[in-house]
Amino acid sequence: AGRVRALDLAQAALSRLAADRHVAVTRLLPARALDEAARIDAHVAQGIDPGPLAGVPYGVKDLFDVAGEVTTAGSAVRANAAPAASDAVAITRLRDAGAVLVATLNMDEFAYGFATINAHHGTTRNPHDPTRLAGGSSGGS
Repeated sequence: AGRVRALDLAQAALSRLAADRHVAVTRLLPARALDEAARIDAHVAQGIDPGPLAGVPYGVKDLFDVAGEVTTAGSAVRANAAPAASDAVAITRLRDAGAVLVATLNMDEFAYGFATINAHHGTTRNPHDPTRLAGGSSGGS
């Protein structure tokens, strides 16, 4: 209905994630998020259907390829790997539906674990009770 701009949603999500106290985020993607959000807003302004998830911000487990970013799978061993050449299919489908990628999220190293205790990024805390773990291997999610 145009009451909320995708750009405003993306900026709000990025601001909240920048203050992440739970060690959920491994990498913010502000340039990409703002570009995707601007594209959604342009479609709305032109009367083009932006998709069923128009402007919805989301993050992905750092196990999915994000074009131009290193997919670390939560491991310092992969920190210097080549950046992904393209997005994972799931990310492409979400973008095509209008969702806006804002971050990659913490996980157990190589998804091998159940608590998201990550030696490189830190332990993800439960947002409802920070004295507890978030669980895993997708704790950041």
